[in-house]
Formats: sequence, C-alpha cells, structure tokens
Amino acid sequence: MSKQRVVLPADPLGFPDIPRGGRSSEVQSKKIEMTDDSRIRIVQTHNRFARLKKSMRRRPGGIL
Repeated sequence: MSKQRVVLPADPLGFPDIPRGGRSSEVQSKKIEMTDDSRIRIVQTHNRFARLKKSMRRRPGGIL
C-alpha cells in the first residue's frame, strides 16, 4: 500500500508551466500525487534553492 508519487513535467490538468527566466527559482513546483483511492492530490513543494538563497540574502556576505 505504498503511495505512488507521480511527477509530471507538463501538467495536463491545466496548471501553467513553470516560467523560465526571471525569478524562476522562487516558483513553487507542483507535485501531483495519486492517493490509494485513485484521487489526485496536488502538493506544492517549495524550491530548496530559493529558500537557501533567501537565507543567504539575509546574512552579510551575500550569496556564495
């Protein structure tokens, strides 16, 4: 009964693609999860590097 995690690069459900360029690292990526009762759950995951960059910005010394 393990959950199968389905990650689709181009969303067929009408979600916009992740925009390229600009502040694309700030964009949250959407994960589509199929639960066991075959319903679709959309999970928003934060970009790990955006969080790292934000924390580096607060600190004196800038981005590594």
